[in-house]
Amino acid sequence: MRLIDIHSHILPEMDDGAKNLEESKKLLRMLKEQGIDMVVATPHFYPMDMNLDEFLGKRKDRLQILKKEVEGQGFPEIFLGAEVYYFTGIGKSESIKKLAIENTRYLLLEIPLEDITDSLLKDIRDIRENLNLMPIIAHIERYSKVKRFKNLLKLISEGVCMAQINSSALVRRSLRKTAKKLVKKRYIAFVASDAHSSEHRPPHFDEAFLEIQTTMDSSVYQTLLSNYDMISREVLKEKNNEESIP
Repeated sequence: MRLIDIHSHILPEMDDGAKNLEESKKLLRMLKEQGIDMVVATPHFYPMDMNLDEFLGKRKDRLQILKKEVEGQGFPEIFLGAEVYYFTGIGKSESIKKLAIENTRYLLLEIPLEDITDSLLKDIRDIRENLNLMPIIAHIERYSKVKRFKNLLKLISEGVCMAQINSSALVRRSLRKTAKKLVKKRYIAFVASDAHSSEHRPPHFDEAFLEIQTTMDSSVYQTLLSNYDMISREVLKEKNNEESIP
């Protein structure tokens, strides 16, 4: 089984994450030291402010630069995705499929820090049913105090979407209680780094996994491992399929 970080901002000079190649390498080194084998680069994509083709081109360019720099150094294998910011009608946007994690059915989705509206819930459902993508709500712990948060949890329980929490949420005192509750109640499919900087927003996988293993039933951690195994297999399968096409 391979551990995969599905949410990171490691591409150099791409968004508000790594500012240069050296910072990208520092983050990759930290992920490696924390037992991560694969990492998905998920730069922010704001549909209302960005051109999709330009974004995809820049993302590809930054990945090639980073891969060339770290080749042969034993760092986690890098894959592509995006942290897609929600917009009204996203569930009808076929082009969004281009932003799924390594051409799989998984889409990392960031939602507004506002009321969980009926239209938002419908759009999340439409992503699942119309586009046949599985939305993964990014850093869901941030929305725990948002009005009608329980309605979002209901969608998770129904299998309409999945949820990810940041590893830092299980470490920081201000978020730990909420994060642990969400994990214990099985709302969380993935713990991810959301790493932006080696100093200010680093990965905390080692501490987060230790917190889960020492304070929760062992089945909780095993479920997380199963989820990592599931998505890593799909990512590798799509990657191999892509490379086999002449």
